[in-house]
Amino acid sequence: MSNSNDSSLKSAAQRLGSLPAGARLKGFIRAAYFVTMAARDSYEVGTNGLRNPERLRVANELLHRLLGIAAASAEGQSTYPDDVIVEIIHEMAPNAGIDPQEVISRVLVSDVN
Repeated sequence: MSNSNDSSLKSAAQRLGSLPAGARLKGFIRAAYFVTMAARDSYEVGTNGLRNPERLRVANELLHRLLGIAAASAEGQSTYPDDVIVEIIHEMAPNAGIDPQEVISRVLVSDVN
């Protein structure tokens, strides 16, 4: 990873850590919803088939992780450290055909009621 990428990930992890619990929970739910929308690109239009099952599988795993973090957060349980969460998103999203910054930005939006 480049130094600018490292600092970007570190900054995102610090911002994530500074979110109030409610905003953090909403952010993970927003990000999970975004992943479901992006994963639809794997479908074959007009059929029950898939154009890219591998991509859909990774999107499903990312969705599983995001919702697991959200569920644990809602229950007041600990989850992965913030830097690990950002790294998971950064590593998995591209393999699902998703820009990781798009996912991370949805988690970090804190002004949604």
